[in-house]
Amino acid sequence: MPVSHATGVGIHYEIAGDKVTEPYTLEDMCNDILGVMDKEDIRTAVLMGCSVGSGIGLLLGLDHPDRFEGLILVGGNSGPSNRFQSRIEGYTTDLVDYHLKHMRQLVAPGFPETERGRYLLNMFVEREPRLDGNAIAQVFRANNSTDSTPRLMDMRVPTLVINGEHDHSLPAGQLTAALIPNAIHETLPGTGHACCIEDPAGFDKLVADFLAEHGLMPSAPLGV
Repeated sequence: MPVSHATGVGIHYEIAGDKVTEPYTLEDMCNDILGVMDKEDIRTAVLMGCSVGSGIGLLLGLDHPDRFEGLILVGGNSGPSNRFQSRIEGYTTDLVDYHLKHMRQLVAPGFPETERGRYLLNMFVEREPRLDGNAIAQVFRANNSTDSTPRLMDMRVPTLVINGEHDHSLPAGQLTAALIPNAIHETLPGTGHACCIEDPAGFDKLVADFLAEHGLMPSAPLGV
């Protein structure tokens, strides 16, 4: 969700974390990220975006290449998706029934039946009393209103795209990586769209290798 910040960039809300149900754009969300970076005096960063966040990452890398040293995109879809319309309908019609169904679609077959899978998916849906289906739907509406695909050849920020083997976004992620100059594409075996939580060790290795290859790996733990 868009967040509150003091710079005047992007959408402003009185309370960070408001359930935002009025329309906004992917660019609005990008501006909020830039606003937070400015408020915290962060000049440059490595940006990781998951699912819809990968669309935000692509737009930020294209429009503000001076602010980002690397992009790590989980999913990597650069354009609208027919799936997003079903997400919008599901969350605005019946949040309680649809939420877990959506979560199960994001992981590899069989993962929801494992002990870790049950725990992680239930952790997401146990927050339902604090969620707003209309606010969640606005995220997908924003993402579906932007298509960065024609601009991908102009990307100058080093980019890693990661998909799970069973990720519904795998073809889109492969296309994104193919169109970005020198981008790297990796497929994480045995995982779905939520590959970063299904196989965190395998995911972390792909990220660490990418950071090391581009000289972006911190030489010491942050804050030391």
